[in-house]
Amino acid sequence: MFMETANKIVLYENDLARLDEVKKFIELNIHTHIDVKILSKKFTISTRTLQRHFCTCYGEHVSHYIHKSRMLKAMELLTAHSMSISQIGLTVGYNHRSAFTHAFTKFFGNPPAYFLRNIPANGDLARSSTHLA
Repeated sequence: MFMETANKIVLYENDLARLDEVKKFIELNIHTHIDVKILSKKFTISTRTLQRHFCTCYGEHVSHYIHKSRMLKAMELLTAHSMSISQIGLTVGYNHRSAFTHAFTKFFGNPPAYFLRNIPANGDLARSSTHLA
């Protein structure tokens, strides 16, 4: 079985399985420094091929997927109201609160403190946020 796209990239079953492993690895290691070079070494695939195949299969670049995964995990932790903003930043791979706050604000349109103050304890995002990237 394979997947052929309009731009003539053919992904075979083993390619799709490897890409699935890459996604799982990212999700399990979101707290560490991960980039395309690290992933390409870990999964023995060139960075260019990894980027092309990932984008073909999932419709987004690897780096965007990593960033999005971090931000969505951060929002999940934030809505749980059980950790400080600094702790959440560390949990999703940011060593400095200011870098985390900047990235979070750019992604969601508001800083983490805004959501911490405005999300009900049950984490109802539908009423609390109008801009989720």
